[in-house]
Amino acid sequence: AVGVDWSPSTLGAAAITADSPEGLVSDYRGFTYDDRGLGIKLARLQTEGQLLHRKAARLTQLAAAAPPEVRAQLEEKIAVLDAHRAAVGAKRGKINRELAFHFGRQVTDYAAAAGATVIAVEDLTTLETRGHGRVNNNRAAQSARRQAVDALTHTAAGVGVTVVSVPARGSSALCPGCNEPLARPGGYHRAWCGQCTVGGHRDHVAGVNLAKRALLGRGKAVRKRGENPRIRVVEHAPVRRCRDKKSPTPRRPRHRRVRRSAPAATPPVGVNQTKIVPAPQASVWDTVQPATPQGVTGSREVHTSPTPATSVVGSMRSM
Repeated sequence: AVGVDWSPSTLGAAAITADSPEGLVSDYRGFTYDDRGLGIKLARLQTEGQLLHRKAARLTQLAAAAPPEVRAQLEEKIAVLDAHRAAVGAKRGKINRELAFHFGRQVTDYAAAAGATVIAVEDLTTLETRGHGRVNNNRAAQSARRQAVDALTHTAAGVGVTVVSVPARGSSALCPGCNEPLARPGGYHRAWCGQCTVGGHRDHVAGVNLAKRALLGRGKAVRKRGENPRIRVVEHAPVRRCRDKKSPTPRRPRHRRVRRSAPAATPPVGVNQTKIVPAPQASVWDTVQPATPQGVTGSREVHTSPTPATSVVGSMRSM
């Protein structure tokens, strides 16, 4: 099973838990989704939309007690702000859809390469955004999680993988091995259990817990029409750390080789194009005259003898 944990820093992270004859095992190595900068763009557009909303609300408040002439000007400005806010909202919708389907394709390829049969995602009804401040809570609440779940369900169904919802509480705070609270030796993003000597990235540990809950509660899943199967009961079983590699290596995009030379454009018929060819850059060797070889045996060049100095002096005396 593949567990997908929603992260405040990125859209999501995934980790794998396998069911073996010895029990549940995992290598505690996960996959972190790279949104290619779309999350930053969404945050910027969200901030811009909130600023436009505040401006429009303030101008509406001022227009209520303004004279008719000023009220007409304020209403024109409010209409412009509303149009800009609608454009920002449409742009955010397109980016959310692109981000959701890109995330769904990445996680589906990761699960297919690992041979997983189920993908466990956090239940959004039990996932509450709190404790990160008003701005971060609002940003997390307006993220593309719902669209990402729908896109992941659509792409995973094409490869025969089922998407289930599991409870989210305690997934990143409890150890998958002993179910005890984890320590944070390296800050918020690091998790470590001294008793089980397991740990790693906080989101990857949460993915192991989510995948474990999906494997243990697969016989108690509740299915409703039009919704993904949902597991409401949280069961515990120790997840042993194995040295074998369970998770596949994520693919890295390769840069394509492109030709820098542009193809020559075909000139229109009957049009004589004047081509301006720049002059070649002069070299320093072009300004140095070659020295006349002296005493070269066998040379066919005729060497002129220099004018004697005495003749020059004599001519000057005669003058």
